[in-house]
Amino acid sequence: MVLSLYSLQSWTCCLWWLYSSLRTHTAEARGFWAVSIRHFGAAEHICAGSIIGREWVLTAAHCVDGLAPDALKIVAGTTKLTGGGLSHQVTEVVVHESYDSYYVKNDVALLKVSTIEFHPRLVAAISLDHEEIAAEVQCVLSGWGMTVYPGPVSDNLLYVNLTTAKTS
Repeated sequence: MVLSLYSLQSWTCCLWWLYSSLRTHTAEARGFWAVSIRHFGAAEHICAGSIIGREWVLTAAHCVDGLAPDALKIVAGTTKLTGGGLSHQVTEVVVHESYDSYYVKNDVALLKVSTIEFHPRLVAAISLDHEEIAAEVQCVLSGWGMTVYPGPVSDNLLYVNLTTAKTS
């Protein structure tokens, strides 16, 4: 499982497409790095993120821009929104310095959280790569969201197999 640092610097669309730089892995491993980002007061799921270290989660800037850290928590270790997992308080929100909400450019943010406990077969960090992911690479997109619009958000973490496209 590899997330390209190159894609973090050059992609200009939301985080869902950053997930497409993930190399395909087994179904069991797909959810290890996925977290639900929740608005602390209502415990409402607002976006997904990826664990990139024991204290860091990668997400889309449009999900957390303007929100105070104490208003956010992440839930790791579950593929369901309605149960399970371990909560971690967000302590810092770092939005890309060149984030542009109008053009949706540099739509990347980091969340610093209380130390995430890794668990075999449950919670792990995604490995970071320093190379551009080539075109035509099989990958997996994962997240919670709507399967039709308008519609309800899925309770289950969803996956779809994709192929990377060439960037210009």
